[in-house]
Amino acid sequence: MSRNDLGQYPLLRPQQGFLLPLALFIVLILAGLGVTLSRMTQYSNLSVLQEQASLQAFYAAESGAQYAMHRLYFDSTASLTRAAATAECNGIDNGGTGTAISFTATGLRSCTMTVFCTAVNDSANVTTFYNLTSRGNCSFGDILAERTIEVSSYLQ
Repeated sequence: MSRNDLGQYPLLRPQQGFLLPLALFIVLILAGLGVTLSRMTQYSNLSVLQEQASLQAFYAAESGAQYAMHRLYFDSTASLTRAAATAECNGIDNGGTGTAISFTATGLRSCTMTVFCTAVNDSANVTTFYNLTSRGNCSFGDILAERTIEVSSYLQ
């Protein structure tokens, strides 16, 4: 059948090429959707790692606060006095640089904590208030998290 024969068959028309642009459009839409899903998965994985580092930094800071409270009140071999607790607080504070510990336990292996202590007496010099500040730091490659916990106690 030649082109001249098309006049004899009115239902037969030359192809207009509609399917090729439609297929190209569908492929581009699916490719864009794939790229978007890939990026969303990547950001989701990153946020999970950030949340894990944040939680571990919190636990490191909490462990530091517990460590300092133990040293403050239970580490002394002598009876607990305000003078002994204040001396222990000064030892924890270490001249303002604090006491730093790197953890070796499985859950906190890539974490460190630094704890500071200040002792303040009331105006009547009857009660000493101890303020402990513990900072936990955890890092996993480029992901870094830091959490701070403050604990206060007193001794009469």
